[in-house]
Amino acid sequence: MLEDLTLESKNLPSDCQMNELASLTNLQKSDFRRNGFIVVENVLKEEEIQNFKKIISRLDKEEKIHRHGDLKGFERKPGEKLILRNAIKFDDSFLNLMVHPKVFPLIVDLMGPHIALMTSHLFQRPPTKDVAVDSFKQIGWHRDGACNGSPSENGIFPWMYTKIGFSFTDLVENENAGPLQIIPGSHRYDGELPIEKGSLKPYGAIDVKLKAGSAVIFDNRIFHSVGANTSDINRENIYFGYGWRNLRPIDGGDVSKELMDRCTPIQKQLLGFITDELSYYLPEECDVPLIAWNQKRKQ
Repeated sequence: MLEDLTLESKNLPSDCQMNELASLTNLQKSDFRRNGFIVVENVLKEEEIQNFKKIISRLDKEEKIHRHGDLKGFERKPGEKLILRNAIKFDDSFLNLMVHPKVFPLIVDLMGPHIALMTSHLFQRPPTKDVAVDSFKQIGWHRDGACNGSPSENGIFPWMYTKIGFSFTDLVENENAGPLQIIPGSHRYDGELPIEKGSLKPYGAIDVKLKAGSAVIFDNRIFHSVGANTSDINRENIYFGYGWRNLRPIDGGDVSKELMDRCTPIQKQLLGFITDELSYYLPEECDVPLIAWNQKRKQ
């Protein structure tokens, strides 16, 4: 079964056996349901960590654009952070990491076998020592997925996907390198961020300080953010998001350009027209004309 998961790769330890396929414990399942996340320690061996750091170093030199997808991005300046979406296409080692036997089976235990990869997102964040820690965030507080555009049911947003985040940087020894910050349990309500005006840290927020080679698994609905990296090293990590594979059209495939050109903006929205790959989850106004239409009809 292990060989069914991975490609032959130096990134896969040769001594991996069937008994290394992880299974979700009752405690992990309970913690995930209650808190919206779990941490899995020591997933990667040192040689694996160093291999991924070499890959990221190479990509840092090669990539001149922050990749938001295959069709969209913006120019990187020398020394800037590196952000690559659809990261699996940049090195086959990421394909094996996507199905790592110590954590991927936990996703299957949580979600079942009918899943697909929804996102792979690579980051290298250099130090930003010229900012004030108490007034700066690399990424502000947010939920992942379509929570901002989805109605809640009984006060809870729908569970759309689950992420695994691997850290290649030791955020225990380098706790000021900008660890992931989360609000445990925030996936279980649809309310606003519990934060005082002018503050950057909401009530109940904690830092997830991962050792290099460890991973965090979290529900897309949980409030989370990333703080400033005021250390002396780069913060390097990657996220894989897994969702249910049936969240797609039932009987429709690609719509031809000829058909799409005949459609009104609302018809285009219903047929899946997007301006770029991220438009389903991070839409521009032109991607969802039904918003303006719906507001107008209710005036």
